[in-house]
Amino acid sequence: MVRVVIVEDEPLSADRLERMILRYGKNFNVVAKLDSVASAINWLSNNQHPDLLLLDIQLGDGLSFEIIEKSSPKSNLIFITAYSEYAVKAFTVNSLHYLLKPIDFDELSSALDRYLTKNSDFNLPTVASLDKALLSLTKSFKKRFSIRIADKIIILPIDSIAAFESLDGDTYAINLDGKHLNIDYTLEDLQDLIDPSLFFRVNRKYIVSLNAIESTTVWSGSRLKVNIKNMTSHEILVSRERVSDFRAWLES
Repeated sequence: MVRVVIVEDEPLSADRLERMILRYGKNFNVVAKLDSVASAINWLSNNQHPDLLLLDIQLGDGLSFEIIEKSSPKSNLIFITAYSEYAVKAFTVNSLHYLLKPIDFDELSSALDRYLTKNSDFNLPTVASLDKALLSLTKSFKKRFSIRIADKIIILPIDSIAAFESLDGDTYAINLDGKHLNIDYTLEDLQDLIDPSLFFRVNRKYIVSLNAIESTTVWSGSRLKVNIKNMTSHEILVSRERVSDFRAWLES
């Protein structure tokens, strides 16, 4: 029996979706219908995760991506969206499974067929892929990061970040006090998610914040050293091929 949970804040839509799922196959059982980010996080914290989770992206108290970020459900995922203008590109590019509202039975059947025949394709997406999809949908840049430290999740606003550093295969956000916080992104991911007018990738290891730069120093070979507040132990050099673009970015 395939256990299904629906997260949808419109009761009529949730009921209709449940009827279509049961119409598709009697081996599907809808074990819960939830109507908010908060209720979904609470349910997933106290129950066995379902086999299949259908999530409306836009809920009354936020976006269902937050459910994935905070709960890491051990479930296959299908997103439901009314963002018809951008959704196809956003979800196709980031390999996420989706249904467009209003949901058509044939399209739902195709999605469930894929789930049954290619179950492994429905793996939990990365945080970065969700953020890239959200960026495509909303046309806005990332404003904060959720960071897990032991059993707590802290929120790090984008304007409190001095730099991002890639070190030994991990990526760290360095706050304005110089504290390093591990995040689940690569520098390549971040370049697509953060505002390029505020952040610049100076070399293979660092992305720096304009607001955290105290000064720059001319270095050997026409290179530049970037001096960041509370990061005096870091030698951050702008790579030769990026010096011209970096100067233009500083002055733009």
